[in-house]
Parts: sequence; structure tokens; C-alpha cells
Amino acid sequence: MENRYCENCYTVCEDNFCPVCGTKKIRAVNAEDFCLLLEAGATYCESIIAMFEEENLPYSTMPYGSGVESKLGLPLSNYRLFVPYAYFDRARNI
Repeated sequence: MENRYCENCYTVCEDNFCPVCGTKKIRAVNAEDFCLLLEAGATYCESIIAMFEEENLPYSTMPYGSGVESKLGLPLSNYRLFVPYAYFDRARNI
């Protein structure tokens, strides 16, 4: 079965529904779709980003954390790391 894509969660899946949000409104994934690779602490993400830059892999990050951090104006403790689907398997191997 071909991979599918959830535009709500940016998740790649093999089922006919998103395993993250449960929506059935998924579509075939395109090479240029930015897909969620992982969510991790800032330090861990920075080490992965360094490897991606070394390999010339495109990526995008988005800070992510708890509502308490946001409400208090604290730096968010986690990042979500996205890569284009065309590089998804290569990025997972890194």
C-alpha cells in the first residue's frame, strides 16, 4: 500500500486514517510535502540538525512545548522536526 499524508498532523501513514488525530481525510503523499519526522528536546534536535546540514538535507523546525511554558513566556523545551517526503526515508536513517 502506498503511503498516505495527513494535512492536519503532517504525518505519513500506511492506513486509511491518521494514527495521530484519527481523521480519514488523508491523501497520497507528494514528494514536496513536509512530514513530521520527530518531536524531541532541543538538544537532541540540534544534534540531528547538525547531521542534516552535513548531509545537505532540507528540514524545518517548529518549537513545541506545554501551555505552561507558553503562558509564562518561557522558551519551549521541544522541537518538531520536519523534512520533505522526498528525503523522509533518508532522514529516518540518519
